[in-house]
Amino acid sequence: MKSNISLFASCHKWGGFFSLLLLMTIMSAACLKSKDLEFTPHISHISPNAVAKGATLLIRGENFVFSNATTTVKLTMEGPQLYELDGVSLLSYVKNNEIRFPMPELQPGMYSVYLTVLDRQGNRRSNTVHIQVLEVGVSEISPERAVAGTEITIRGTALKNTTKVLFTGLNYQQVEAIPVVPPTNEEIRVVIPQGAIPGPISLSAANFIIQGPEYHVALPAPAILDISGTNLKPGDKISISGANFGPAKPNDWTPYPYSRRVLFQAENGGQVEGILSNAPDENTDTKTTVYVPLGATSGPLELEIDGIKASNSPQLTITPVQINHGMAFYDNNNVYLAAMENGASRFFKLFSSSGFIAQAIHADPQSRKIYFNLDNEVSSITFDGSDLTTVASGSASKFYNYRNKVYYLTSDKRVISTEGEQIAQLPDNDVLNYELDLGTGFAYGVRIDYNTGMNKIFRVNLETGEERAIYQDLAPAMGIEDIRVHNNQIYLNYRNSIVTARIDGTGPIETVVPDLQYAANLTIDLRSNRLVFIDGGVIYSSALDGSDKRIVFNTQSDHPFLSGLYSYSLF
Repeated sequence: MKSNISLFASCHKWGGFFSLLLLMTIMSAACLKSKDLEFTPHISHISPNAVAKGATLLIRGENFVFSNATTTVKLTMEGPQLYELDGVSLLSYVKNNEIRFPMPELQPGMYSVYLTVLDRQGNRRSNTVHIQVLEVGVSEISPERAVAGTEITIRGTALKNTTKVLFTGLNYQQVEAIPVVPPTNEEIRVVIPQGAIPGPISLSAANFIIQGPEYHVALPAPAILDISGTNLKPGDKISISGANFGPAKPNDWTPYPYSRRVLFQAENGGQVEGILSNAPDENTDTKTTVYVPLGATSGPLELEIDGIKASNSPQLTITPVQINHGMAFYDNNNVYLAAMENGASRFFKLFSSSGFIAQAIHADPQSRKIYFNLDNEVSSITFDGSDLTTVASGSASKFYNYRNKVYYLTSDKRVISTEGEQIAQLPDNDVLNYELDLGTGFAYGVRIDYNTGMNKIFRVNLETGEERAIYQDLAPAMGIEDIRVHNNQIYLNYRNSIVTARIDGTGPIETVVPDLQYAANLTIDLRSNRLVFIDGGVIYSSALDGSDKRIVFNTQSDHPFLSGLYSYSLF
């Protein structure tokens, strides 16, 4: 009897254990299912719901982007024919849980659209949405270009249900036009509305919008009525008044809706383009403001709007300028030269590129060339904006003049001349910045100690490679941007100030220019023996002890076509 009781208790004990194990298994499966559902794609929106080839299809939802490298996503459209898009082809259209892609050419009819996730756990399919694929399309618009107020004819297929035509307007808005007569399946006639600019048109029906082709809404021929001056020098700013110049830009970064060019007679007998002011209120439908470019000479000025030149061309008298003292700098994709003679500043755009200009720039007065990085190549251009040359592959973090040659520091800390001669290999261990004093044979650098978070200044003997710390335990700073050496002193940006110290490490670190917003691009103008630096978009200079602080120029008020100042070089 006792044995039976013990057996019953044992069974009861193990029964409870297996019940608990079963419960844990069920909960684990539920968690896995919940996790699985968490990463299942869901489509919440698709538009337009009636679409034809060439239109952009927009799909919004959740879990369209996957970080797991073993996961792929496939878009399926099932209807009169099957269309699938997956892998890299699909991911190129995915951004922030949105998919935007041009509608492919499919047979007309109703289609089911869904996403499928393919991974190690199998396939997970989203909900299904539906779109109607139409034969609607625009084949021709005549005339090919016309001004606002002109009646145009749009030809194509399945156009009868169109209720209005949408034209591109300013600020990414649309302006609409109602057909002047009821449309047919083959033709729509509308009058171009006021406010329309070049861009794609769309056809709107009761329950869908079909994107059509680009249409060029033209301007009447431009006319020059007045000019602010005719006796000029390169770098002077002039205003041209007239009519039909096209609408103003709504902001600094938006391009003009119509191309706008001011052309000057060039010294070589051709033409050179002026630099338009970037201020929206200086370039409107009745006004354009331009800087006389370097290389311009006396002769006619031509204004060209939307590829059409004004009928009249004022005659200009231009006196050339000699550039002996100035500054080279860049913003975004442009290289500029500023001539600063007798305290006056004149600005010239030397080069404009669709490529990427970054990091360092250097003006060499001896060769009269400007060196800069263009698309990961060291390049040069002459002071007059001619002879763009690739010097070497790879980019430069700094440039230096030494013994009538230009040297640069590579990303792997080699010091190389623009002629290809390597003279030093510097240490590359968490160095924030380097300055070379090639005359004494030393390099000075700033390094962060990631164990302590502190910075130190050290110097390297370029001949022997010997390294010695001269200042240690500098408190962490928001990036020590630049270090410069001049007259046995080190100057550097540090903790929103410019500080100085002796190059042998024997003296204290002293603040010379305090309370800056964010000092950058510190350099020394050897002609005037002054510090030069950027703070808050303004270039300042001061005496080496920080006194006599002055504005060199303000990037907005003095140079309004400049969108940002990233690096510069004095000469």
